[in-house]
Amino acid sequence: MVSVDQAEVPSVQASWRGIDVDSVVSGVVINMLTLAMPLALLQVFDRVIPNGSYGTLFGIFLAMLGVITIDLLLKVARAHFVLEAARQRGHQISMDVTQALFEGSPKALDRLGKEATVERLMGLLGLRQAVQEQVVKVTVDLVFSGLFLLIIAGLGGWLVLAPLSVMLGLLIFAATLRPAYRDASRKRREYDRRRMSFLSEVLQQSRLVKLLGLEHQMLRRYELLQASSSVSSEKLIRLSGGSIGAASMGAQIATVLTCAAGGVLAIQSTFSVAELAACMLLTGRAVQPVIQLTFLSAARDDAAARFSGLAEVADARTDDAHRQRDTVSGGLSVTNLGLRREDGSGFHFRNVSFSASPGQLVVVDGPLSSRRGCLLQLLAGELQPDEGSVFLDGYGRLETSVIAAPQGLVFEPREPVILEGKILQNLTGFSLATPPDNELQKTALELGLARQIAQLPDGLQSTLSSDRRGTGSPGFYRRLALTRALAQRPHILLLEDPLSDLDPTGQRAVAELLISLKGRMTCVLTRPDAALRQAADCTVTLRPEIPKSR
Repeated sequence: MVSVDQAEVPSVQASWRGIDVDSVVSGVVINMLTLAMPLALLQVFDRVIPNGSYGTLFGIFLAMLGVITIDLLLKVARAHFVLEAARQRGHQISMDVTQALFEGSPKALDRLGKEATVERLMGLLGLRQAVQEQVVKVTVDLVFSGLFLLIIAGLGGWLVLAPLSVMLGLLIFAATLRPAYRDASRKRREYDRRRMSFLSEVLQQSRLVKLLGLEHQMLRRYELLQASSSVSSEKLIRLSGGSIGAASMGAQIATVLTCAAGGVLAIQSTFSVAELAACMLLTGRAVQPVIQLTFLSAARDDAAARFSGLAEVADARTDDAHRQRDTVSGGLSVTNLGLRREDGSGFHFRNVSFSASPGQLVVVDGPLSSRRGCLLQLLAGELQPDEGSVFLDGYGRLETSVIAAPQGLVFEPREPVILEGKILQNLTGFSLATPPDNELQKTALELGLARQIAQLPDGLQSTLSSDRRGTGSPGFYRRLALTRALAQRPHILLLEDPLSDLDPTGQRAVAELLISLKGRMTCVLTRPDAALRQAADCTVTLRPEIPKSR
């Protein structure tokens, strides 16, 4: 019973099928116990009262207490297992979607957009509503509603028309409200998305907003978005209230109609009071699933919208995500590599060819317009070359569809990547292993990072911000990023401007460390100093190619 939208998300279909059997069995048993009350009424009116049998009455009373207790325990157990199953399923789907997010194609995620991706990931918050289990429960209840109606027809004949007419009226009423509810729900999701996008935009440009004095205009714009969202929310509340009122009234009307029509039958025929009481109980039980169905349809719409958004994020994961990443050995070969300019007028660089054996030091020179950092991105597989190819020993040809760097290759970009968390977590990549290993401590000491950390009040437990505000200077973050990259001891290390943001002492320490790693690690870096340029085994000079104007 998995919808099309839900089936698109990995693991959803398999996990839901695993709990459908339990939901069906519990629903069948609970509905079977519902028949105990009408049967008990028939016994009381037909046998106990006419015969004055107190012992039988007491036995029926004890039996009913047992039935009620079992019914209560079953419902409590079902609620517990349903919520637990929903929690486990939500966790599994969250892991699948998160894995797709990190292993997905960067281009696919870029096309989706950062804000749109976040908005779709918000759908994870609603995965514990157990909508599918409610669908199973209502489906089983509807089957038994048909059985209860057959029993009413067997006892009272045309009396079954009373609950049937009310059920038909409720279905028509629900069908009338459904389009309006869908529209209001869609609008509320849209306005919520706009509000989140607006807040994200304002937070990113908060300084510019203050400099231009746009606080009042931004506040007014948010008020308009909030008002639009409130209108949709108010409409949803009114529609939900109307559904609840109609459902409650429908149950009462069904009971009253059954009572009135049954009274007429009892007066005009042999229809007994016991049969009338049993039919009244069965009427209320038969109408309940229709009432639940009116509320569940809206929940299914919301669930379908959430899963549809999650499926779009999951689609970013390609078959390459399952590929075992081969480990590079350190050698690399570049053949006729070229990267076209964004406007199509020439190349940033072209016909770049070089090779490096494991452990060699390669420096990349060239003017700023040659985009030296882009060459490293091509070597890491982050960019697709317009011409040429890259071959990594131990890995093979670097395909343009690669979604993750090969094992043993580390790329450190010009802007240090700092994550929200402690210094220790940033150095170890949030590894649970503490304290830091010897390689990490040695590298931090050689680059002067250990001394800077020791000067902080909280040391390694100092908190860092992803925007690099607060703790530390630009040189501190550069040392931290380089320490993290070097401590991994990759076979191939790609460094974009590793000496930037550092003072002369720091530049000298980085250069000496990189030179000392020759023979153990292949390193390709841009903007070298004189010492690195002199120690390099290979120098690559990039030259932009701009077509001559006619």
